[in-house]
Amino acid sequence: LLVLKRIHFIDNSNLRRISEVLRTAYLLTKNGSLFSLDMTKRTEQNLALRLECLKSETVSSMMSEFAWNRAASPAIYVLTWNGMLRVDVITMKCAEIAFDWTKFGENGLKSVSSFAIADKLFVFVTSAELIVYELSTSTATPIPVPGSPFKQVLAVSQSSQPYPDRSCFALSEPPDVNFCVVNFLTLALQHSLFVQGVSVPATQYELHFKRKDSDKVKNVHSINHIVHVENGILDKETDYEVTVSWFNRFSSPSTPSVSQTLRTGYGFPSSPQEPSAFALSPDTVLLYWQLPSKTNAPVAEIKYRVRLFKNSIREDFPPARIVNVHSNSTDAVTCLNDPCSAKISNLRPSTDYKFWVRAIHESHLNSQFSDDTEGLSTETTVRTKDVCGTLRPDNVTGTSVVLRWNSLEPGTPPTKISIQYRISGGDASWKSPHNATFNWSAMSTAIIISALRSATSYDYRFSAEYSGSYHYGNRNYPFNETYYQSAQQIKTKLECKPFVINNITSFNFHPFTDDHTTIWCYQIWYHG
Repeated sequence: LLVLKRIHFIDNSNLRRISEVLRTAYLLTKNGSLFSLDMTKRTEQNLALRLECLKSETVSSMMSEFAWNRAASPAIYVLTWNGMLRVDVITMKCAEIAFDWTKFGENGLKSVSSFAIADKLFVFVTSAELIVYELSTSTATPIPVPGSPFKQVLAVSQSSQPYPDRSCFALSEPPDVNFCVVNFLTLALQHSLFVQGVSVPATQYELHFKRKDSDKVKNVHSINHIVHVENGILDKETDYEVTVSWFNRFSSPSTPSVSQTLRTGYGFPSSPQEPSAFALSPDTVLLYWQLPSKTNAPVAEIKYRVRLFKNSIREDFPPARIVNVHSNSTDAVTCLNDPCSAKISNLRPSTDYKFWVRAIHESHLNSQFSDDTEGLSTETTVRTKDVCGTLRPDNVTGTSVVLRWNSLEPGTPPTKISIQYRISGGDASWKSPHNATFNWSAMSTAIIISALRSATSYDYRFSAEYSGSYHYGNRNYPFNETYYQSAQQIKTKLECKPFVINNITSFNFHPFTDDHTTIWCYQIWYHG
């Protein structure tokens, strides 16, 4: 039966990030046995069976070595009845530590009940006092403390306390502060003195925005190396000289760094101008606009997104519905020269739409910050064209279909109508039967589609061609657009034929007369 006297975790960091040998706890029993507990394998081992130095020793106290700013202790210290040992937990080797035990009174080592490590010092506990022992000079300093007798002492050393050397926390001189400014201020810090694996105290940054040709300075404080300066802090479209100074709790504020220039508004264009929309067909609209008066960036870096307002719902167009005239991009439209345009498809016929165009810099396409309202154009309205007619089946047989086209007399008629069909459920191409293309003048027309398969589903639709011109920016633009009706489906009938067919090749009759009257014809009945 083991009676727990003390349990000590040599490692309290994230177990997944360190080696297996360090995921160990040490358990000191009341009878002086020291066990190692593998927290991964969930096994235990008596160290006296593994280490020669502990086979004949009784352990009275143990302590992990203090290693500043390390996740795991590299060794443990073991106080026995005969002295103190340092055990390397990786190599499992022992080394005796020589103390001058005469400095602990008449009883020497026997007067010590436990100990602790405080950085480079050892603190021993006796029944009446604490003794601080410096190993390098073999000097012992007693510290009388009220409340004796003592049993145990705990020494705490914070991992963030810079001991023994604080030089690794010294920040660079101002010329070494590298940063760039593009409205979103980014400080790209390079610190050659930072020690790998050491937690660095929080660095505070003070940003100084000095307006050119003025003594006006605005200061912004931050603890992050990426700083977002909110709207309203700096003046719009203004030139600034930006400097950075930094400090932490172990160093005083530095002098300002070398300045860099910043013009606010870069990457935030003004709104697109003169938006105008033109209906090309019942489901397609062409949107025109002029470049912003101030792009505040290279023109190629400015993108445009289209918004619509329909049935009290405002939305951004999904990428598949915007066809860019000037590039292959379908998410955001690119425009290099006036006029700019975008074709919007998959709209509803005979519907009033409102459109806006928003100019946005390419670096802000996925920005987490709110949209820039100044980059939004005025609205433009348009009504999509009416559907020009209907197409319905008039007669269906096993091998043919009669489709009837009826005009709905729209306000803007197309120039040409074409009837198309194909077999359903595949990638078959659309076909147009003979004489299935006609001018708009036909108000009602029947189209016969023959040579079809019986009991087969077919898709059918009509296409309407629109042509004309629209006026924008003191110029007329011709257009040709084709509208395709949503496909409808019809199934041909099943043909019924006799199971047995007997062919009669000839009939032999003997003519005769009745009352001397000649018989000129015969009538035959056939039941199949």
